[in-house]
Amino acid sequence: MSGFFLPRIELILNPGGFTRTVLIVVLFLIAGFTLPSETIAGGLKDYRLHLYVQAFIFLLTTLPFRSHWDHQLYAGIFAVAVLPTTISSCIVFTQVSGGNLMGTMFNAALANSLGVVLSPLLLSLLMRGAGDPLPAAHILILLISYSGARMLHFSRENTISVLFVAPQKTLAVGVPLITTYFASTPEALGIALLPLVFYHTWQLLVAGLLKNSRIVRTPESA
Repeated sequence: MSGFFLPRIELILNPGGFTRTVLIVVLFLIAGFTLPSETIAGGLKDYRLHLYVQAFIFLLTTLPFRSHWDHQLYAGIFAVAVLPTTISSCIVFTQVSGGNLMGTMFNAALANSLGVVLSPLLLSLLMRGAGDPLPAAHILILLISYSGARMLHFSRENTISVLFVAPQKTLAVGVPLITTYFASTPEALGIALLPLVFYHTWQLLVAGLLKNSRIVRTPESA
């Protein structure tokens, strides 16, 4: 409602993205202060979790499949596939579900740092390659990430971390990436953004349902 009456209020509330950055830093600090030092050390040393999550984010979700889509639409789907995970929502959902919070924080920070270079590079490579993408089906990606965590015998905490980090994609990086890619054809931008907008909304809905499910509430799910 405030945006309708004050269309430029975001320039005051979030000048240059400063407010968002501060909130993210505060979120990391609060989450970090609530963790015992041994939990922090253990989370950072869990290299199997880190390798699996980073590989899943940037590699396993970028496999091309044959289908029939408009160029702009499958460019948007590929862009979703190569994006890093969310920064804040994955941490919140992991924390309320009793997952490996330190592992989630580390992988969220690492993925978004790597994504500055990897996301544009992978998008460029995918758009040059043969084959069209499979729709960014969040449920399918979620099931694959969960199955992989079970096959690797991850603990319950690490499995929860995987569920809320590996399949999620960040809107904050996705919009600038797609906007830059279609800078020369702005008329195609709306279509290209559709997969990201739908995926982002859907992933939050699914995560909200998942945090109360048996998968994350029972120790047997590890």
